[in-house]
Amino acid sequence: MYQRKNSAVQPNKAQVLRQIGEIVRRERLAQEMTQAQLAHVTGFSETAIGRLEHGQAGISLDRFFDILWALDASEAVCLKMFQIDAQARAVRS
Repeated sequence: MYQRKNSAVQPNKAQVLRQIGEIVRRERLAQEMTQAQLAHVTGFSETAIGRLEHGQAGISLDRFFDILWALDASEAVCLKMFQIDAQARAVRS
């Protein structure tokens, strides 16, 4: 039977979402895109893009990849995002 791990050792989800949002924002600005343009390309609302960039919203992995592709995110950017999660998980060890 699956048992939920102690929440005291779980990564800080809010912190991870904020860090990922910062990376998305940085990449969007590097591509010289507005939130409205990114929203149009990905099918998100402009509000949803803003919330994501501020770490206030989680999205499915499928939709997350839509954003990465729209930003033409490099492999290095993708790895950086996954390192954030790995670092957060290492804290609990």
